[in-house]
Amino acid sequence: MNKAIFILFFLLIGPLWAQKSSLDFKGVQRSLINWKTVHPYHWLDLDIWKEDLKEREANPSWESLIKNRMLKEKIGKVIQCVGKCLNYRGKAFNQLKYNSILREGDEIQTDNESYLWIFLFDGTLVRLSPSSSISFKEINVGIDEFFLNARVNYGNILWLSRDTRLYEENNLRETDSLFLPLDFLEANPKSKMVKIKEDQLEKYLEIDKSNLEHAKKLNRLILENNLFVLDKPTYSFIVMPNGSIFGKSLKLEIVVLDGGASFLKKRSDEQLKLVAGQIEEEDNAHNFPASFYYRGFENRDVSELEEGFWYQVGYDGTNLARSAQKNGPEYAMGEYITSKITSILVARELLLREFSHKLFSHSIDVNDFAANYGYRLWGSLTKTPKEDLRKRFDFVKEYTRRVETTNLLEREKFKQRQSLRGLDYVTEPFSNRFYIRALKDYYFNRLRLTRVKDDREVLNSTSHPFWIRVRHK
Repeated sequence: MNKAIFILFFLLIGPLWAQKSSLDFKGVQRSLINWKTVHPYHWLDLDIWKEDLKEREANPSWESLIKNRMLKEKIGKVIQCVGKCLNYRGKAFNQLKYNSILREGDEIQTDNESYLWIFLFDGTLVRLSPSSSISFKEINVGIDEFFLNARVNYGNILWLSRDTRLYEENNLRETDSLFLPLDFLEANPKSKMVKIKEDQLEKYLEIDKSNLEHAKKLNRLILENNLFVLDKPTYSFIVMPNGSIFGKSLKLEIVVLDGGASFLKKRSDEQLKLVAGQIEEEDNAHNFPASFYYRGFENRDVSELEEGFWYQVGYDGTNLARSAQKNGPEYAMGEYITSKITSILVARELLLREFSHKLFSHSIDVNDFAANYGYRLWGSLTKTPKEDLRKRFDFVKEYTRRVETTNLLEREKFKQRQSLRGLDYVTEPFSNRFYIRALKDYYFNRLRLTRVKDDREVLNSTSHPFWIRVRHK
């Protein structure tokens, strides 16, 4: 009896002794036991405990591995959602709104006629068009670089890594007007008070230079943030069903059509309205290569993407065709919507200043980083010999190619079964549904945030940015 009591006591208390770790992550429970799912017979079974003990003795770092597996690092925040945007996290889902936190493993979806801008903590911006989905697999903060891993499930996604260069300053109005004014009020252009009397209606004709002032504010913020950003670039690995892209400071637009081909374009500096420098070599230093990885169990071919050209990826991921003309007419109307997004860029700089200081430091204490910020610190992605972050990328690259190739083969088998049954396999075509609502808003809603003061009573519903948004929903 005494022996049975001792064994039961040891089984209950023993795991608690093993819970102390030299590295605890903020937001991750200290106990490694999932009390909601543990089965009492499994918990009290001595033979199972012996097997678990044998495995743990063979792998001394078992506790750290479990804690790393439990860790879901914060990857970003929502800037703005127009319409209905959903976040699927595990078995649950919730609607996204301004300031919603996103974590590793989240799958983001937009409904019909819904749009979404997301800020990632390394400074990357992500835009989802209607009926689109992206899964954020991981954000890894290294000593010298960031590594982002995401999967574009379907739809139209714009991926814009942060650039340390400045943007053109002009007084043109913003093109992605559907999001304006932003709920993040500080990121909006300043409203200009125009005093007008009934007999001075010509005041309406005065040029409003708030867009120019807003562009200047953006460049000031970029210069200020560059002081702490230093040289810590982002490398992104973006997966599509029929191909993967890897590169430094990617500026990429992707269209994934269900059951069919995919399309992608590496945006050029002139399209992004980035200011060219006086020295050509310095500008070329910002034009980093982007690699495309094909599908196939034994296919390890890699192609380099040229900026400014649209590429069509075959439905089976074995071929890549480039458009004939740089910045040609393919999908030009959809691209135009995001050609001037000053408020979104200002929001990025403001959020970067507020939330990302620590992530860009080159002198991070590992324990402080884990306990106070909830992030694991990785080694280098680019140095030789290979460190853990490079090994992680190499694994993800190979694992993804094999898994996605298997998915494509299963899809082909499904198509064949549909054909034998006399049923058609519908391939989604590209259409204007990805941009038509935003385009209509730009052309037909020419509302300004300029406030007017005349000798008549001005209602709050016509002057305050919040009520302007409500009236034009």
